[in-house]
Amino acid sequence: MNRWYGSLSAPEIATQLTERSVLCLPIGSYEQHGPHLPLHTDTVVAAQTGVHQPPYQTLRQPTLPLGAPRACTCGVAGTPSRAYQG
Repeated sequence: MNRWYGSLSAPEIATQLTERSVLCLPIGSYEQHGPHLPLHTDTVVAAQTGVHQPPYQTLRQPTLPLGAPRACTCGVAGTPSRAYQG
């Protein structure tokens, strides 16, 4: 069975998507992890979610590299952050 939701046609979705199906939408942030790891570490880890066959039917969607961390940015280059006014 094809486990990538976006590569299925509408007729395939109609036959493969059931009440027991799980749609997996991995989300990982871009943020600093110190000088030894890349900014997309969380996204790489999230992308592995749902790759291996679980005991239920999972249809994988593309990983979203999303996030705007407020904590731990500390002015580190490359980490997106949001400005808050209190």
